[in-house]
Amino acid sequence: MFDENLKIIMWELYEIIYTYDKISTMGIISYEKDSDRVLFEYFIKDNCWVEKMNGNKNLIKKCIEKKEEIIINDYIDNNIVLEGDKVQSVYYCPISLDEEVAGIFFLESRKKGVFADEILKKVAILKKMTGVLFYKEKEKELLRESNERVKKLLKQRSIVKEASKAVVSTSSVQKMSQRIYTIMRGNYGECAIGIFINDPKNKKLKDGFCYEFGEKLEFCDIPYSKKNSFMIESIYTKNEVIKEDIIDRDTSLLVGEVPKCVYCAPLLMEEEVIGGFTYQIYERIIFEKEELDICRELISFMTIALNNTLKHEKLKETNNLLKEYSEMDHLTGICNRRHFYETFEKKIERARTDNKKIFIFLFDLDNFKGINDNFGHIQGDAALQKVAEILKEELKMGYIARYGGDEFIGGMQDCNKGDSRIAVENIQKRVEKLGIPTNRAGIPLTISIGVLEFIPKNSIESYFVMVDEALYLAKKTGKNKMIFKEYKN
Repeated sequence: MFDENLKIIMWELYEIIYTYDKISTMGIISYEKDSDRVLFEYFIKDNCWVEKMNGNKNLIKKCIEKKEEIIINDYIDNNIVLEGDKVQSVYYCPISLDEEVAGIFFLESRKKGVFADEILKKVAILKKMTGVLFYKEKEKELLRESNERVKKLLKQRSIVKEASKAVVSTSSVQKMSQRIYTIMRGNYGECAIGIFINDPKNKKLKDGFCYEFGEKLEFCDIPYSKKNSFMIESIYTKNEVIKEDIIDRDTSLLVGEVPKCVYCAPLLMEEEVIGGFTYQIYERIIFEKEELDICRELISFMTIALNNTLKHEKLKETNNLLKEYSEMDHLTGICNRRHFYETFEKKIERARTDNKKIFIFLFDLDNFKGINDNFGHIQGDAALQKVAEILKEELKMGYIARYGGDEFIGGMQDCNKGDSRIAVENIQKRVEKLGIPTNRAGIPLTISIGVLEFIPKNSIESYFVMVDEALYLAKKTGKNKMIFKEYKN
């Protein structure tokens, strides 16, 4: 809408030249510096405000370049018409601000020879007056633009602040993706957000957390070989990819609707691509500058958050592996003595509370030293591994561990004496059936077993002492046998 004061003054100026000199058209055009973009334009023709004029672009360009007035009193150009009438006299004058042409003041007439002598003196006065009006209007326009930029900047700051808080407050990539999606959707309309983890070893992008139309999308890994993928292009070039006004429905994007604009960027940590980010919109054919600026600012936060997540997962994986190693006997693949104590102590505590029976087994391989002495430690290790497999299979309802050397320990609960006896008898038979020689005469490897049956009342150490006594008795009275002991409080 025109400024009313400017409108009144321009109208008064126009009435003067129209009444006395019959000049039909007057106008002001304001251009943005170093651009063809029109900031504002006012035109009056034949006593009416008009929205658009067919000004001569060549003359306007020439006037701006030379920074000089252009006066033509006999203009012959059949292609230039003024609302159906030929223009025969024109006056174009550059208006400068800070020594730069920022606009054009012009007059046009249907008559020849208008801009000469006395009329030019009036025009000189009009030019000065319109220059002042132009300057004031330009100031107001710049102020309006400045206010708009400030508003957009404040909005951008607010969004970045909110989104960055959401990013750093969670170690979950999924929650981070969902929060960014909600924020961008709320401020810029329907969109899609995707964050991916780069897997260079397998040459693909994986674990995509993508949101569109309020829902998490099902995501398939994107192989590097998918050359028509904007996301893969971004990963390869290590640069952002921006596509607007998309009409090619065959272009490989995310699953879901085909967007009108796509923004993709790599997530780089020390020049290494650890992931990718995409932002896609559906309601406009071009991005707003501010929303891309927001994406660019968020990328640094997302990169740090994703890197921390990957480090956390790697550390977690390493810790799990270390924990597994610390609990396992590496030769036999079953748990070690320490872990058995920790695990079985909890079972004993539960049995004590429930007043239920527990069985502890202590195993010792008979004449095992003879294998190492006669056939070497490799054969001895192989024998331990085979026996461990039998123990795992026969005590699969219970617990088994390597106690040390050629001794093993096991435990069972929620069973009766008959079940435990069947298990240890099977173990004895199967170990002997292995036919592993312990000396050059071919005497086979056998196993001695001590078994303790009890309802927990005392400390766990006391029960291990008792089962050790049972095993000692089995070894002392001939080996290759089992001794049952029942402890009653």
